[in-house]
Amino acid sequence: MSLLAVRGEPSAPILPVKATVKLPKLDLKHFDGDVTEWNSFWELYEVSVHKRTDFENIREFSYLKGLLEGEALELISGFKLEGDKYLQAANLLKEACGRKDEIKLCLVRKLFQTETLKADAESLQGFRAQFECCIRSLENERLELSELYTILLHTKLPSSVSEIIKRRCGEDWLKFDTFKIS
Repeated sequence: MSLLAVRGEPSAPILPVKATVKLPKLDLKHFDGDVTEWNSFWELYEVSVHKRTDFENIREFSYLKGLLEGEALELISGFKLEGDKYLQAANLLKEACGRKDEIKLCLVRKLFQTETLKADAESLQGFRAQFECCIRSLENERLELSELYTILLHTKLPSSVSEIIKRRCGEDWLKFDTFKIS
């Protein structure tokens, strides 16, 4: 019985109040599919969203889609925004962007494609920052010297030949032994 009915006034139906939950603002960097940025993106996303036990999969998926752009967003755009699709989409991203061999290759390429220095302090600072970032990333990926040699060899091969070797060897393409002729 409502308070209005007690006073002799006709009672109005009590409508349920819809609770709205304000999602916490996450200031995570967007990811566009550049594999050299994958690990730093995923580490922050994983800690901030993916491993949280108070988030449902649909919320995690919503955050993930909101942080992707370009090729990365395109990769998972076919998935409906449903909780059971979240892990499929996350695993697809990990498989496509988190391959250690591709990350190492792209980091070495990035390292060797840094612009030639100009004779000014600003140019030198920019080069040093980019160079150190690549070196630290390669250290994080535990790039072995033999892998560096293999990547350098691949950069000298015609791209069609390099792709054939990669397909035939799978993830072992970074092993220097793939260049042995038997």
